[in-house]
Amino acid sequence: MKLTVIVHLLLVISLFITIASASIKKTNSINKIKWDGKIVGGTNAQRYEFPSLVSYQTINGEHLCGGSILTQYWVLTAAHCLIAHRPYETRIVAGMLNQKEVHSDIQIIEVYEQVIHPYYPGGTEAAPNDIGLLHLAWPLQWTYAVLPVQLPYENEESFGYAWTAGWGYLSSSLPVIPTRMQKTEMLLLSYTQCANDLISLVGSIGPLNQNMICGRGAYTGTESICKGDSGGPLLQNGKVIGVTSWTLEPCGYYNVPSVYTKVSKYIQFIRYYVPGV
Repeated sequence: MKLTVIVHLLLVISLFITIASASIKKTNSINKIKWDGKIVGGTNAQRYEFPSLVSYQTINGEHLCGGSILTQYWVLTAAHCLIAHRPYETRIVAGMLNQKEVHSDIQIIEVYEQVIHPYYPGGTEAAPNDIGLLHLAWPLQWTYAVLPVQLPYENEESFGYAWTAGWGYLSSSLPVIPTRMQKTEMLLLSYTQCANDLISLVGSIGPLNQNMICGRGAYTGTESICKGDSGGPLLQNGKVIGVTSWTLEPCGYYNVPSVYTKVSKYIQFIRYYVPGV
């Protein structure tokens, strides 16, 4: 996926933190922790499997990030996905399985307005409050391929397993957006476990806070989000519990957590702009 809000960290083991958007990249030393943030180690998604997932693109069709449909006019995404382009330069593509495919399910709608969380600090480094909204220029039409996602309850905690999906890089060494949407299952981690994992890997928790939720590859421990997955969903029981934000680079390093904005902490923000959702 395009907007990589995943951080770059230079380590002894040459790990980097990456922001999941595909278009923005930055590197720095571990002393200044840089955050640069496809699904790595995933499998092909099937048509109609993720009907709430959209591709956020430039007006010319370049994939930037993912997003989740909330209503016919509103899409949930990551704040860092919205800093490089003005609304009139972007669009969303709903009902899409393969990038640039021509299919009767596809709906292409221009973006009318972007809303970035007021306490998101901006920049291309991984940061708190990495959540935003896209207001569409005209409404989506509900079909089998295009449907809204449910929100969690305010402050709801999630445990167990969840699914993540998107069109992000297949690996850090292969900076190519996959043609087919990818998916993988994640084992959800407690805040303490995620913090301990980061400290053991890079000596710091970086921007991690309790308004974020972490996951680790459920099968081999190497499944991960990567550049271009930003803004996409972490899904559990039909609810979008997380918005893809950042991870360490290289993507897919063993037992490195993928980090998401915890949606249940931002219900008031979302409903301020999207009442009734």
